[in-house]
Amino acid sequence: MKASRSTNQSRRFMPTAMAAGFAGGLAEVVWVGLYCALTPLAGQDVLREVALASGFSGLPDAWLPAAGMGIHFALSLLVAVVLLAVGTRLLAPGLSRAAILPASALALLGIWAMNFLLVLPWLAPRFVELMPAGVTSASKLLFGLAMGTVVILAQANAEPGRLGGTGTIAAA
Repeated sequence: MKASRSTNQSRRFMPTAMAAGFAGGLAEVVWVGLYCALTPLAGQDVLREVALASGFSGLPDAWLPAAGMGIHFALSLLVAVVLLAVGTRLLAPGLSRAAILPASALALLGIWAMNFLLVLPWLAPRFVELMPAGVTSASKLLFGLAMGTVVILAQANAEPGRLGGTGTIAAA
């Protein structure tokens, strides 16, 4: 039974992680889009800077916003896969549902601090200057909350008798 449970958990990990990454990335897109709608900053300028900060300066200017969106979602998926793999397998395999949202939010705020205080000022200072720190940190906080919500919903779906679940933890 244990081997079957482990196999089932492994099969559920990637769909949960991908959904969590997409939800987190989408939360950021909506938040930054709202900020851009309320300020003179254009969303295409943010996306252009994402592409440039990622090393895509050789692309034609017209392609940079689309590349920035693709890069944003690719990084969102990568962040969720890595965080959920590390979090559920190494750091906190028995993390309670009540702790998932705060842990997810703190993890993403940690990523924000590393990116916006250490990496991006050196790598892409223009990107750091586009929006206030409160806006960018709120973006990462929303990513973490969206990611954590997907994990909680996946766990709830995996409980026996609830939404047809099997009893395995989807993110484990």
